[in-house]
Amino acid sequence: HSITKDVSQVQISASGELGTFVGTPLKAMPEATMVSLCGRENTYRMLVEKVSTESVSHQEWIDGGSKFFAKVNLGDNAIDKFNKMLSGGVDHHLLIKEGNLVEQLVDLCELLKIKRIKI
Repeated sequence: HSITKDVSQVQISASGELGTFVGTPLKAMPEATMVSLCGRENTYRMLVEKVSTESVSHQEWIDGGSKFFAKVNLGDNAIDKFNKMLSGGVDHHLLIKEGNLVEQLVDLCELLKIKRIKI
């Protein structure tokens, strides 16, 4: 599964001294999973949430700096959900995967004793 809207728009850029960054406009996904694993106070927490995404136009992608760009739908009360993410220690590094993987990731959290952040 590719999350890119258009493979011809994938851009590979330098990131730091040794890294690379792959940028692409994200395609529309009616069902996706948003995840972030973060350490805080000697524990790990994982944001696991079912979301959807909207297609990103080429101009929006350019206006956003031609990097990775996503329009993620958090549903109702998006500002409250965003604030819950921040208070839970989630930063701007998020993984988006097509499909609903919430159940499997919640099971993983329970198995590894990782606190789930639910928004």
